[in-house]
Parts: sequence; C-alpha cells; structure tokens
Amino acid sequence: MRIGKFPDEPEKDMAAEELANDARESSSRTAREVYRSLDQKGKRQYFEDYILPKFLAAAAALAAVLFLLVMVFGKSSTDYSVYALFMDYSLDSSSSERLTSALDEAFDTKTSQKPVLLDDSKKMQLQGKEQLETLLYNRQVDVIIADRDVFTELAADGDVLDLSQVFTEKELTSFAAEMGREAGSGDDSYGGLLLKTPGYLESEDVDETGVGKGEEEYYGLDLTGCRLLSENDAGDSETSDLVLMVAGNTERLSGAVRFTEVLLELE
Repeated sequence: MRIGKFPDEPEKDMAAEELANDARESSSRTAREVYRSLDQKGKRQYFEDYILPKFLAAAAALAAVLFLLVMVFGKSSTDYSVYALFMDYSLDSSSSERLTSALDEAFDTKTSQKPVLLDDSKKMQLQGKEQLETLLYNRQVDVIIADRDVFTELAADGDVLDLSQVFTEKELTSFAAEMGREAGSGDDSYGGLLLKTPGYLESEDVDETGVGKGEEEYYGLDLTGCRLLSENDAGDSETSDLVLMVAGNTERLSGAVRFTEVLLELE
C-alpha cells in the first residue's frame, strides 16, 4: 500500500480529481456538466488524464481493424491479369500502347475486369530494389524485365524461377524461332535464348559480385531480337542487355507465360 506521496511526484490539479470523484459519485450531474464547470487548466488536466488515453486506445483498435480489412480484402484492388515490371527501362508511348492493347486482347480484360499493369517507373538507383522486394514479398509482380546485373542478383537471391521448368519445349522452340535463334543438336538453351546463372543456396551468402552459390539454372530469357522492344525509343538500357524473368512466388504463372507470348508477338 502506498502511503502519502513521494516528494518529487507531480501533483494533479485538484479540480480534475474532484471532477473524477463527482462523475463516479453523483448520478445527477453528467461528466459534461462537471467538465464545463472547470477552469481552463482543469479541463486540460482532465483531458490528459481521462479522455486522451481512451481516445488513443480506440484509435489503436480502429487501426488494427483497418489493417485486417486491408489484408483480407485489399488484394482485390491489385488483382491484375498480369503485372510486368520493367526495371531501369522506359517504354515509349507507342510501344506501351501496342503492348497494352495486345495484352488487353489476349487477357480479355474488358470481360474479366482485371487490368494489365506495365510498370516502368522503378529505377535501381532510386530505391528500385527495395520497391521490387516489397512487390515480390506481397506476391504482386509476375514478370520482371531488367538488365543482366539485376538478373544475376535476383537469381542469386532466389527471387525468380528456372524458366526451363516454366515453359514447355514447344513454347521455347517457338520463342527461339520467332527471335531468330537456331538451336543445335543437344542445345538445351535453345540457341542462347535461355540464360544460365547460379541461383540461391540456403545458408550461403552471395559473393561480393552478387553472384549466387547455388546450382546454375536457366533463370532468364534473352530479349535480344524482341521486335517490340527494339522499336522502343525510350529505353534507359540497351535492348540487347534485357532479360525476362518470372517471379518465384507469382500467383499468376499462366499469366506470365501468356505475357511472354504477347511480348514476343507470337499471336
């Protein structure tokens, strides 16, 4: 039991204490009436001691409810047919319009009400990697198009899929033919269409160059010769340096395959 007050304990305003007692003991006077009877200092003290804590608790509860609602229902606001991210590469208006139009038709977006998203706003030097990691973590992005350095880094981090397991042999053969690749006997890269790099190895860090220490797999598709991108005038990277990757945790794998077909103009 505490007896008395410590010398250094700040004293509360007596008017605020009286208000609390009156509110509990008197049924004939409302808290509002008592509050109005206080002077300015008493009102401020009462607010800090009794109203503010309740307000903060209610705000915290509301924030928790809103967070749960966003987690449960928020996905519908980003439910795309496919989300393709162009890292350090800008599509000019003509290329963007042609690709968007072809994708809208391929995915029948008017009927499905699921738009196609082409995102060329991310730049590695402007926190692009952090933004990409957030998109990957939230399973939002499906296809990533970037240069060889980013390709090597994403494969090393385990963020992209082995494309030899994503596309069928028939699809890869069609891609290679469309892009003028001639695959020789026993060539499992389809004339250099598929690009190999070390992947992620659990418990092992990437080396100082960003190269992984896992098994080499075909994590990228070389876009050299892609006519739609070759005709683009606004690219920040050379088209010959661009690589297509599929996000490792995509929830729209069939959409990623369909996007690649449209990008390579196989329609």
